[in-house]
Amino acid sequence: MSSGRSATRTSTTALSLTTLVLAHTSYFALGGTNAISSLDLSLAYNGIASYNAPMVGMLLFLGNWAGPIWWSVAGLESVLMQSHDRSAEVENNDRPVSTTESEADDVFSSSSNRAWKAYVEHANLVTLFLSSATLATMLACAALRTHLFVWTVFSPKFLYAVAWLLGWHYLWNLAIGTLLVALG
Repeated sequence: MSSGRSATRTSTTALSLTTLVLAHTSYFALGGTNAISSLDLSLAYNGIASYNAPMVGMLLFLGNWAGPIWWSVAGLESVLMQSHDRSAEVENNDRPVSTTESEADDVFSSSSNRAWKAYVEHANLVTLFLSSATLATMLACAALRTHLFVWTVFSPKFLYAVAWLLGWHYLWNLAIGTLLVALG
């Protein structure tokens, strides 16, 4: 490989799991906890002149989940670059250099399909992990519903699990990720 890149390929599964671990680690490394009191509310009011509920909610989420958001974009970029490298490798090894527009469109379509396939595999793996974690949290809350700490320990953990699943994964990873893949 003359481009200076390593010949070692990392699987989409390994990239997805690494992204998940680094996203969760960065959340806790930047001061986040599973306690409602750890939310930094001051971040929600930076740059706005008056109270605006949707804007405050968005800024609260972006400020508190900045590390995981960064790692999700980095992970998505890694997955897409890997699929692009594979499509370039296939294009260079299996096909002659394209000279007509229809051949160029076929190569682009194939590259685009590989990117979508890699993105869908990445999204499925992250969804599986977060859905399983949320299900386990729900089952623990249901099983321990009569426990003394249900309102101080288990319900905040459940709220955070929902925030990770709905906010970080569905709104950021899937919605924004789909937009980035479609534009890229």
